[in-house]
Amino acid sequence: MHLLFFAHKAEAHAFISCGQVQKIHIEKHIFYKTDKYYVYVTNCPPTIPDINLTELKISAIINMGVAAAVNDHLELNKIYPIKSFKFQKQIITKNCDGKLLITLSEPYQRHNYEGLTSDLADQEGFHLCKWAIERHLPFLSYKIISDFGEINLEHVKKNAQQASRNLFEFYKQLSI
Repeated sequence: MHLLFFAHKAEAHAFISCGQVQKIHIEKHIFYKTDKYYVYVTNCPPTIPDINLTELKISAIINMGVAAAVNDHLELNKIYPIKSFKFQKQIITKNCDGKLLITLSEPYQRHNYEGLTSDLADQEGFHLCKWAIERHLPFLSYKIISDFGEINLEHVKKNAQQASRNLFEFYKQLSI
C-alpha cells in the first residue's frame, strides 16, 4: 500500500472520488482508503499524522500536488519528479533523476524571492521527505507546475481539479 500526501483536498480530488474509496478515521486523522493506497491531506503548513504505519502495511510514501515553477524553463501543467528537497539551509537528496524543490513557509511569489536557486517551490515536500526517512520508508514526490509565482492563489485553486486528474492518470502509470 502507498500512503499519498496532498497539501490540499482539491489536489487529491481525483484520488478520493474514483470509485471504491472509504473515508476512515485513524486515531484523530481522516484518511481515504482504496485497495492500493491511502490518501491524507496535510494542509499548509503540513500536519503530519503520528500513527503506526506498520499496521497499515505502507510500502512507500508519495507526495503529489501542485508546485510553483522557480525555473523558467519548466513547463506549465507538466509533472516533474523531485530528487532533492531544500528547506532553509538543509538539503535532502534522493537517488533518482528529477528536480530540486524548495519548501517555503508561505506560497511562492516571484517578486518576494528574487535569486532563489531551485526548480520548484511548495510548502510541504521537505517536511514529508524528512518524516518518511525517519520512518525508514521510501519517499517519492511528483509535482505538476501550476504557475510561475506570478499568478494568484485563486487561479491555482480553480485549476486544481484538472491538475488532480492529471496526477491521478500519472500515478496509475507508475511502476512502484
